[in-house]
Amino acid sequence: ARRLEASKAAELDAVDETRLALWEAELIKLGEMTDEAYNRAHGAWSAYAEEVERNAQTTSEHAAASAKHIEDERAELHRRADTLTERHRATAERLSELHQGIEECLTSFHAARARQERQLDEDRRQYADVLAEGLAA
Repeated sequence: ARRLEASKAAELDAVDETRLALWEAELIKLGEMTDEAYNRAHGAWSAYAEEVERNAQTTSEHAAASAKHIEDERAELHRRADTLTERHRATAERLSELHQGIEECLTSFHAARARQERQLDEDRRQYADVLAEGLAA
């Protein structure tokens, strides 16, 4: 009976060891599968992170280029505005000079016209005096 019991115990120990070996093999297999899944997930996330970084870099470069373009356009508009302001100032100055010249011409014209009218009046008086002397003689 003891041999039978010992044999059964040995048999149960062998079954337990087999089960343990199977569980250990299963755990190793699950560990390998977990490592493999982790490595795939890590690789996918790394690739995604690299793509996001590239996209961010590209977006940043485009934004910088756009900002520079906008700044260049703003500078060009300011330059044009300054040029137009200077032209406007020069035109206003020239118009002022022309207006002053026209005023001087009109003043001179009115003075000359007044002199001419006085001279005409003087000539009429002299003509009337000469005519009166001629009729009196």
